[in-house]
Amino acid sequence: MPGHARRMVAASLATAALALGVGEAQALRPTEAGHPQSYGGEARYLDSPGGHVRVWYATEGEHRSPRVAGDGETPEIAETVAEVGDDVFEAMATHGFRLPLVDSELYPVSADDGGDERFDIYLINFEAGDGQFVPEYCTTGAPERCAGYAMLDHAFVPLYYPSRELAVKIVVSHEIFHAVQAAYRADWPVWASEGSASWYEELVYPEQDDFERLSGYYFEDSARSLNDRARGPSDGFAYGAGIFFYYLDVVFGSEMIVALAERFAASETIEDALQAELAENFGEADDALELFAIYNLFTGELAGEGEGYPQAERFAGVEVVDLPGEGAFNWEQNVDTFSARFARWDVKVPMTLTPVAVEGWPSARLALIRGGQQGTQGYESVGVGDVVAVGPEDSPVYLVASQGLGEDAVISAQGRLLREEPQTPSSESSEDGGGGCSQAGGGRTSSVVWAFLGLCLMGRRVRRRQQWRG
Repeated sequence: MPGHARRMVAASLATAALALGVGEAQALRPTEAGHPQSYGGEARYLDSPGGHVRVWYATEGEHRSPRVAGDGETPEIAETVAEVGDDVFEAMATHGFRLPLVDSELYPVSADDGGDERFDIYLINFEAGDGQFVPEYCTTGAPERCAGYAMLDHAFVPLYYPSRELAVKIVVSHEIFHAVQAAYRADWPVWASEGSASWYEELVYPEQDDFERLSGYYFEDSARSLNDRARGPSDGFAYGAGIFFYYLDVVFGSEMIVALAERFAASETIEDALQAELAENFGEADDALELFAIYNLFTGELAGEGEGYPQAERFAGVEVVDLPGEGAFNWEQNVDTFSARFARWDVKVPMTLTPVAVEGWPSARLALIRGGQQGTQGYESVGVGDVVAVGPEDSPVYLVASQGLGEDAVISAQGRLLREEPQTPSSESSEDGGGGCSQAGGGRTSSVVWAFLGLCLMGRRVRRRQQWRG
């Protein structure tokens, strides 16, 4: 079972504990006989050099590390976990995140808190999974904030990662970030919990490629709402949501995710917090989500040097449908909340594009990107009733339909030969022609587009970061 698939099983167990009530989650540790993964014998520990973590390991039984020396020498993996744990804690402080709650300050006197205030990591023989954060005791106020411990595979055998050291870096950073989340509040929805933890792997250890693999769950199904609920224990889509937190990091920096976590700690839902944070920093939240969709379009085979995400070719790329370039068409698609649809239009003759309203449905946003002209390039936000002329010189033209955090929507766009009259739309035309940042660009999306988009968006009151990080 691949490492990220093993982690999904462990995450589903942690989610089940939260669903039963975090305050009542198991208050036992592997060093105790009643724990499902009890060591069943002597346990030893290693304190990290920086004093942030305590790593526990068994010296006998099924949880004994295969690398424990016969003379009782500390297993190599425990030393690696201790060093990595210190690095992860120092990175949290550097980027401004809250640290995990201290168990010794929160736990009742009779509870096992690992002996001191260090964050405890227990090496066990996972049957399914390679890491898990276990919340134990929580604060009594709202929202609940919890302290707990982490469990980590004791050997990573068989090895599903490029190296054992990299496996430790990936899983330790991911699981400790779950403890960070619990320091803000305990009830992170799965998409935000697993998505931000997957992004944190990339933030601390960009040399790993687990983040890129996990993001593939999003790129395989980009028409699905990013905040959709899990569809069973094997559904990895929530891990793919890491690409959204990576987008926030690329555009604003990691402080945006810190600010989002702080706002979520005082908000009703993570979506409320996200809407408010994006509106404050982007002018309009839907503008930010539209640009997120455009970033995701130019990945994989459509990636260009210096455009959008750094090394965007490492991502799998979204599904792009082809539209006819020399005849009429109606492109009509459902666009669920927090999702996007993509199309490529190889225009052979002069044509027009007109979005029209669909009765009973809100209209999704539509961005048009001209890929065939030379010079300064941008994108046009095309509103219902707008008529946009395109020609072979613009080809290929890319269409990006996106929907923000409201309700599900529909995109209905009519392509017509220039001599044809488009159908009369059911709502009035926009007075400003869509209000988008426009026009024209290189045969591939040139690097100029991203700088230009940044200037346009900063004109829309992007205040937190005045530097475009394309």
